[in-house]
Amino acid sequence: MTLLDQELADKLGLSGPVTPLGLRWTGGTERCEKNSRVVDLHITGTHTNAQKFQLSGVRTVEELMLPYQSLDMEQMIQRYPHCCNLPIESYSHVRPQILIGSKHAAAGLVLKSKEGNLDEPIAVKTRLGWTIYGGCSTDESTNISHYSFHVCETDAQNDELLHQTVKEYFSLDSLGISKPGTKLLSTENQRAISLLQNLTKFNGKQYETGLLWRHDGTRLPDNKEMPLRRYFSLEKRMQNDFELATTLQNKMSEYQAKDYIRKLTNQELSNHYLRVWYLPIFPVFNPNKPGKIRIVWDGAATNFGVSLNSALITGPDQLCSLFAILLKFREHAVGVTGDIREMYHQVLINEEDQQCQRFFWKGENNEPQVYVMNVMTFGANCSPACAQYIKNVNAERFVSAFPEAVDIIVNKHYVDDAMFSTDTPEHATRLAREIRQIHSSGGFEIRNWVSNSPQVLRALHEDITEEKSMDLSTSPMATEKVLGMWWCTASDTFVYKIRWDRYEPDLLTGNLRPTKRQMLQILMSIFDPLGLIAHFLMYLKVLLQEVWRCGTQWDEKIEDTLFEKWRKWLQVLPQVESVKIPRWFRSVETPDSCVVQLHTFVDASETGMAATTFLRFSFNGTVVCTLAAAKTRVAPLKYHSIPRLELQSALIGARLAQTVADTLSYRINQRYYWTDSRDVLSWISSDHRRYSAFVAFRVSEILDTSGIKDWYWVPSKQNVADDGTKWQSQPDLSPESRWFVGPSFLYRCESEWPSPIVKCPPTDNELRHCFLAHHTHLDPLIDVTTFSSWRRLHNVIAFVHRFTTNCRLKAKKQTTTTGPLTMQELYHAEGLLFRQAQRDDYADEVLLLNKACSESQSNPLPKTSRLFKLSPWMDDRGVMRMRSRLTACQYITDETKKPVILPSHHPVTTLLITHYHKKFNHQNHEAIINEIRQ
Repeated sequence: MTLLDQELADKLGLSGPVTPLGLRWTGGTERCEKNSRVVDLHITGTHTNAQKFQLSGVRTVEELMLPYQSLDMEQMIQRYPHCCNLPIESYSHVRPQILIGSKHAAAGLVLKSKEGNLDEPIAVKTRLGWTIYGGCSTDESTNISHYSFHVCETDAQNDELLHQTVKEYFSLDSLGISKPGTKLLSTENQRAISLLQNLTKFNGKQYETGLLWRHDGTRLPDNKEMPLRRYFSLEKRMQNDFELATTLQNKMSEYQAKDYIRKLTNQELSNHYLRVWYLPIFPVFNPNKPGKIRIVWDGAATNFGVSLNSALITGPDQLCSLFAILLKFREHAVGVTGDIREMYHQVLINEEDQQCQRFFWKGENNEPQVYVMNVMTFGANCSPACAQYIKNVNAERFVSAFPEAVDIIVNKHYVDDAMFSTDTPEHATRLAREIRQIHSSGGFEIRNWVSNSPQVLRALHEDITEEKSMDLSTSPMATEKVLGMWWCTASDTFVYKIRWDRYEPDLLTGNLRPTKRQMLQILMSIFDPLGLIAHFLMYLKVLLQEVWRCGTQWDEKIEDTLFEKWRKWLQVLPQVESVKIPRWFRSVETPDSCVVQLHTFVDASETGMAATTFLRFSFNGTVVCTLAAAKTRVAPLKYHSIPRLELQSALIGARLAQTVADTLSYRINQRYYWTDSRDVLSWISSDHRRYSAFVAFRVSEILDTSGIKDWYWVPSKQNVADDGTKWQSQPDLSPESRWFVGPSFLYRCESEWPSPIVKCPPTDNELRHCFLAHHTHLDPLIDVTTFSSWRRLHNVIAFVHRFTTNCRLKAKKQTTTTGPLTMQELYHAEGLLFRQAQRDDYADEVLLLNKACSESQSNPLPKTSRLFKLSPWMDDRGVMRMRSRLTACQYITDETKKPVILPSHHPVTTLLITHYHKKFNHQNHEAIINEIRQ
């Protein structure tokens, strides 16, 4: 095909449909032109009577990137006599912008040629003219340098990937405080739901579905070579690692026994399918599960710029909120978790789409054979959406029989993990059995039950008939990982573990200065979605921001002052493993009639913002207070005042409290919001429209979820959120810390709480400034009402204008004007009179039209204006004229086509009409009006 630089196509004004183009060259070089266009053009040589050739189907590329070329014809003629008398011009350092393909070989047909000795250039005449190509002979004494180079990617791509990872981490930190909004399905997601509804079938044992293709009739290129190359690479790796080879072979044998995979027959290989795609495979190890391996079918692997995932729709995000699931898990006394065994592999893929899940694996004689995956794979980007959809569809079949169990499957499952809590072991056992029954009816198996109740574990253990037995250990050190959190079932508490073995020993002892990458790695290794130790992690977040602000690179050691702060944080790190936070909010049995209050504390400093939410249960004089969730945010890099940050923390607290209240099934009797900022209380209790947009928008959202009477003032010393914004001393991680159990005044009677401010005094901080502007113009120099003749007024204005002009010219020592008035002076004076009359009666319209002229607007007048129907505009003299149907007439002057607009009762208009009335001897009205308009 013929390729054309997009820059040249733009210069030629070529356009055509956008069709993505994949290019491949030697050495595995691949390139994808997503914005390539199909264009047609004509090409001709520069000589006289040159023939035109049409090049159709030319594909544009962003840049051909061909090497620069130069040609010195005078030097060529001196060295090679056979190149004399050729109509070829010299050129220097130019880059070809079109590459003519063999499809248009006729344009480059050789008609005549001239050649010299061996290794000398050849001159040929084609239909596009003469050209020179070939080698150039050199002297033996000339030194010829041979360069070998290797092109590799810089760290820019890796840095971008790292920045994306950081962004995803902090988005996880935003759970529960992100601004709520209505989720609308995109066109792609609507198509995905439609495909799932049409493709999903139940065969009585299992569900079957298909891949979510982006377009109907999608075609895929032949990509057999790339996966086969990846297979040989994996085979070589297994030859050097016997343990890996044994594990992979056992896993594949297990998959074949379970009918997850099958070897394709010769008949299937010879069939012509609409789409065929081969997937490379690779193993993945989980350090938390030694000895276990997961095989991933790489749907993101590209060939010719195309991958399987690029042709598939990811589908809508149907996952439940991790934040909400963990909150619900803390509601009741008995907690239960379980997970679905090999969830993706329990869903069949229809036969047609199985052909796009082919892969290579060794068969007889260790030769690579073609296998196919019968079920959903890890690696296809549509697998999560398909699995969640089928899980929920299967559960909804039992909504009338087991409503509670269905609710748990739909709203308390995160991917393949189930988490729920109930009040009694009997209730928990019944729900677990119902959940297992629902899953098994759809081909899923839920297992690995974990609970803090030995009674629940024994009951579920009696139901198990498989060889694997359940772990009934109640050792105080026994912990289970649930959704990233460590749960000690014996004490029913959340704990934290530091993987000391992952890092260099000197790094966590403070003897080794860390890099920015190592600091971020340690921060991200501590998983805390509910923010239960957010006050401890906040210090490292602020420190990392300081490192970022210093411009430190990822693998560069941090500065001395920052290193001292790092060591201060490391001194507290070992204490994290001693933290034990009760999973159950109430910790002790309380009646359902107890009073439940939600207390939210907010605070900000120059380094960050914090919000903490506590649940307070009171009954018969007994008070239980527990930290429900907390969130911290570092201050923006752009400077904000402390009052603004305080208001932002109040907004975070309002969002957090609303999320907690909406998630929990408790009936919240009353909400309290505590802040030590009087400015925030003043803004909330005042008319927020009087303040800046920053304040008004945030106060408006705060008042959407809370009332003015819900906000209270608290001294800074009693504000718990203050622990998350300031590190005046090391944070207290003991179980009795006020960060975990709330401030002391919450355990006393409400009458002993900090006294509320009856009415917060108004503040001028962020007050919106109001301006009242009006436009005036000076009285005219000459009063037109004192004149009775248009001609006399016209001449006087012209002489006054001459006088002012001459004064300016004298000041500049230039020649002045004398003698009778000129036509130009009279024309200018007429314009002055017209403008004066229009500004007296149409001041608003003149102002809008002048503004519209500077902004290139047409007819900016409102429809209520009396001049709107005249479509007025300003000419080059600043005189307002109207547009009329006469504009299209070619036989009249421009002034007649576009007459001047004058107010009917203005003295200037009266004098003008009287002048024409006398001039034409008092004829009828129509004649006078006609003369005036001309």
